[in-house]
Amino acid sequence: MNYRHAFHAGNFADVHKHVVLLATLRALLKKDKPLFALDTHAGRGSYDLASDDAKRSNEFRAGFLKLLGHHCPPVVNDYIDCVKQFSPELSHYPGSPALISQTLRAQDRGAFCELNPSEARALHAHFRRQAAMAVHARDGYEALGALLPPKERRGFILIDPPFEQPDEYGRIYESLVDAHQRFPTGTFLIWMPLKADRADVGFLQKLVNSGIRRVWSSQLWVEAKDSPVGLLGSGLVMINPPYQLDQLLIEQLPILAKILSRGQDFESDCRWLVPE
Repeated sequence: MNYRHAFHAGNFADVHKHVVLLATLRALLKKDKPLFALDTHAGRGSYDLASDDAKRSNEFRAGFLKLLGHHCPPVVNDYIDCVKQFSPELSHYPGSPALISQTLRAQDRGAFCELNPSEARALHAHFRRQAAMAVHARDGYEALGALLPPKERRGFILIDPPFEQPDEYGRIYESLVDAHQRFPTGTFLIWMPLKADRADVGFLQKLVNSGIRRVWSSQLWVEAKDSPVGLLGSGLVMINPPYQLDQLLIEQLPILAKILSRGQDFESDCRWLVPE
């Protein structure tokens, strides 16, 4: 588990993931009842864009910073405002835990899992004054079985692994099916890398055949699908998306794809894989 997200913080995949994450939370929080949010692979919480790791890759320049100065749709502007609220000088980029905790209300609760010891310590420090935000130095897949269903009976679960292990898709699938059985009304959001090998296709087909209903997919491609570049796009799968969120994202994500594209080859593909 040597993955460090600092190299990739604020890149186009983070933008895609975090725009959808925030739009999903906004929709879920329209109801007054408390919400539980679980992030299974949380990282350190926030990332210094002046660090050696961030400057070595400069991926945030083709991601978040590329949005500034463009005419963006409302869901993207909301995301930009949240990043600026977190770091007005744009010196740090908020990871998913920071954006989740920043968005939740006083009656809501968060849990963030991180197995890497140094990242977990940083995450503990980030939330040391927020009692409603619990940090678990544990395996995120294991936490799905231990923490679900939540006492609130309403929940948002983000599964965003580093994809370092060859069996990552298998672990996601098995853990997700079990978690859904435990908590069938929860909203699950899963991120995956889109590469030339299209390893995501087999996972999506298994999910379609699993018997789980209300499965929605969003894919954002910034490179041609046959490009030799490692990461060509960002994929998200959502189970139980909030009411009308799918239509909102179908209308606005193509604009985001065009802004983030690295040429003429860009695509935003949003669709229901399994309907109601």
